[in-house]
Amino acid sequence: MKWFLVYDFTLNGSLESKADIFSYGMLLFEIISGKRNCDINDGTNDYFPCLTMVHPRNGGDVLSLLDYRLEGKANKEELTRICRVACWCLQDDENERPSMGHVILILEGVLQVTIPPISRFLERIAGYKEDDHEVSM
Repeated sequence: MKWFLVYDFTLNGSLESKADIFSYGMLLFEIISGKRNCDINDGTNDYFPCLTMVHPRNGGDVLSLLDYRLEGKANKEELTRICRVACWCLQDDENERPSMGHVILILEGVLQVTIPPISRFLERIAGYKEDDHEVSM
């Protein structure tokens, strides 16, 4: 989890109060995928935050992103909500990240969550993987 904080520090020049929100977004991706997010190039060409950003936008089913051990045990609406809130947590500008209180309300289904803009963080990584995923941004 250290590199998440390092990324936030290099982007913003300091660790802001919502650095933990960024890390929480990455943790949500780890829970969904069953994979650690610490290795961008793990040999599979499937860095999960990038897949979450690209796959549904290209008409893919969000359930296909789920850890195979959870197959048949997940609600598509809840999974979509989790992926969206995780992407909101990864926004470069800490002012665009939700508070933890809002994250909880979104995950509980009390608040609606819209499709977030693509953060520079994910854009850079997707650019790194652009040829692999044939994504143009």
